[in-house]
Amino acid sequence: MDPSRLVPLALLAAGTAVSVGAGGDLVKRATDYARVMTTQHELAALRQHLEADAILDQKDLPAPEVPGSLERYIRREAHATGRDPSRDAWGTPYGVDRTDSGNLIVWSLGPNKAPDACSSSASDDRSAAKPGEAGAKDADDICVFVQVK
Repeated sequence: MDPSRLVPLALLAAGTAVSVGAGGDLVKRATDYARVMTTQHELAALRQHLEADAILDQKDLPAPEVPGSLERYIRREAHATGRDPSRDAWGTPYGVDRTDSGNLIVWSLGPNKAPDACSSSASDDRSAAKPGEAGAKDADDICVFVQVK
């Protein structure tokens, strides 16, 4: 099942919660949960595209040092209708950086729209910080590590 289909359900649940007096915090949490699920799904699909293109030795992989290269790559590869596929569920552009070993980290800034959990200075691609481990109580970035080397 496509997690993006959960967004309307989450919004319906959030609206119902407000109508019975549950308050705005529950609405925000439910909406953010649906957005996190959608963003995780989109990043997983993007990771698959990037790794497949790396295996096929495509020369047009996004380069962090080239502004807009990830955005152009996503728009070319995504077969999306509706919102801009190069932006996460909060409307923030996805970001990309290179690890010390030359692989990629692709991330969403998450609900707080502030960089706080994805590390680009990890020597081992899988050792970069994960959401909630960055030391900041509001760390909520959503990261995928893409092996292109």
